[in-house]
Amino acid sequence: MSQDAFMRMVEKDAKERSENRKQRKQESDAFRKKGNILFGKKDYAGALYNFNEAIKLIKDSPCLYNNRALTYLRLGIYTSVMDDCDRALELETYSLRARMYKAKALFLAGNLRNVERSWYYCSQSTTWTSRQYEQEVFNMGRQKHEYNSDQEKVWQDAANFKGEFAVKDDASQPSPKST
Repeated sequence: MSQDAFMRMVEKDAKERSENRKQRKQESDAFRKKGNILFGKKDYAGALYNFNEAIKLIKDSPCLYNNRALTYLRLGIYTSVMDDCDRALELETYSLRARMYKAKALFLAGNLRNVERSWYYCSQSTTWTSRQYEQEVFNMGRQKHEYNSDQEKVWQDAANFKGEFAVKDDASQPSPKST
């Protein structure tokens, strides 16, 4: 094979991989958007499914790992939060969201020794004031002590989910008639 033929083959392969990546990115974005909608509706099992599907398509997006970490945080699956935050930080070292979610998960899991270190890294990544940190710590404490009696069911639904949730567009819903 000549050098020119080899270079054409390499160029063709690079173009195909680039087009393939664009297609996967579009599909991943659709899953991400659907996951965001479901998360906003507090359908965490559906959001988790969609974020998982998005990550299967694009494995190097810190945004996807952060979104899934927040979903795991809402479900109370703290070890998965920490895993996703670690992956997001591998991809984007200064991701404040990943550091915040990890600190919250450590706190809510009772791993107080590592919370302080996580907060230190957060403080190095942002210009937050000490008052903002205090408010965030207060919110974490409140969240830890709010008991959700349906938490186990929510977790079970997320763990066993195999299907796909239909997403309703609120704009397409008829408005209620005024009396």
